[in-house]
Amino acid sequence: MESKELPQRNSEESQEYPDNPENRREKTIDDIKIEMFNQTNEKIEEDYLDILHQWPKQYILGEFEEFVRKDLENSDIAIAYDGETPVGCMLLTREDKREQNWLATRRVEGVRNREIADKLFKSFYSLMKPGEAIYSYVNTEDATSDRDSNFTGASFEPARRLYIDLGYLEEDSKDRFRIDNYYGPGGHVYEMKWIPNPITPEQEVSGEDEG
Repeated sequence: MESKELPQRNSEESQEYPDNPENRREKTIDDIKIEMFNQTNEKIEEDYLDILHQWPKQYILGEFEEFVRKDLENSDIAIAYDGETPVGCMLLTREDKREQNWLATRRVEGVRNREIADKLFKSFYSLMKPGEAIYSYVNTEDATSDRDSNFTGASFEPARRLYIDLGYLEEDSKDRFRIDNYYGPGGHVYEMKWIPNPITPEQEVSGEDEG
């Protein structure tokens, strides 16, 4: 588990003249730290929901929180931090079918959302057994919700673009990933599946992947 790193101020000029443009450095993805958790608590839950609440069109306020809390109880959790501020989140269920869910990021100047999401995904790779797959689901363009008439799958276009940019969803052949009514009536999704650590020929011969 990686510990959060507090911002360091080791430049006397920076402290003496904090508004000097020459002392400012644009942030990069290296400034974003990932913390991994194998169990939840009040602080983790608070940080996680804080990020999801940045996307009210995608995550309907008052409709999703109980599902997040339930999933957090039986998942490996990754939260991205910019200093002390939570800026990205993702969980991976511990069930036989390892499902990635509740992915979200928030804007950090100088860092693309795609970079934060990619770092979150890769933070889980060391937990995966050789040959074990990660599954992920994103609403289709025509998805609806029987719980909220204002919900529309069109609002998840940023998420679909993100998965396409990361190579998990193929833009020209999305229909072959489609599953209708996955989340109930109208809850259509695209299913993605990938294997972070493919079994090598040597592992197949030795049987290292078993167990």
